[in-house]
Amino acid sequence: QRSGSSVITRRAALRASGPIGVFLVFLSVYFTALVIRLFIEYRVTEAVPPALVEKLEAAIRDKKFQEAYDLCRDNDSFLARLVRSGIANLPAGRAEAKEAMATTSAEIVTELEMKISYLATIGTLGPMIGLVGTVWGMIESFREIATAAGAQPRPDKVAAGISTALFITLEGVTLSVPAIFFFAFFRNRVAAMTIEANRVADRTLTSLVAAAKTTSKQPTA
Repeated sequence: QRSGSSVITRRAALRASGPIGVFLVFLSVYFTALVIRLFIEYRVTEAVPPALVEKLEAAIRDKKFQEAYDLCRDNDSFLARLVRSGIANLPAGRAEAKEAMATTSAEIVTELEMKISYLATIGTLGPMIGLVGTVWGMIESFREIATAAGAQPRPDKVAAGISTALFITLEGVTLSVPAIFFFAFFRNRVAAMTIEANRVADRTLTSLVAAAKTTSKQPTA
């Protein structure tokens, strides 16, 4: 009996929400898909792959500098892009290499934040769409009262407008709250990924410079 009443309630909610409710449903589907995608992509292990770190350390330890660069060239992770830019600018000096890495890091962070900005947009749109639904529902209710022409307005028509206003407001807020939460959540993820990627990239560059100096100091046969 409870399941049957819940189905009736959902049908009533969809009917009361109208086209604005349908738009909110599509927006909810997009929001869910985006959050799932961000959970998959926005991980520290994706930004700093442990396998890549091990291979880089092995290549630098064996003084295979070209191999270290090739490893980063064939990888598109946060760490690989940082190390790649650092190695490419290393001939100009360590300071220039670190500056190039900082510039690349800023570019990557901007790309990452652009993706999560859609969550902030949804979080802002939710209450606004709910407000539109509220105004629309109240207009419908007052229209019924105004067109009653002195007669008693039909309670079901007035209630339908109020129901529309309440349902759309609820749906908009229900979408907005998790969107704002996940925006803050993934923004913290971006910060954690950035800190770890820059830390490992700086350590890798330092190790590479030290290994290169050791190689240059070795006597030639």
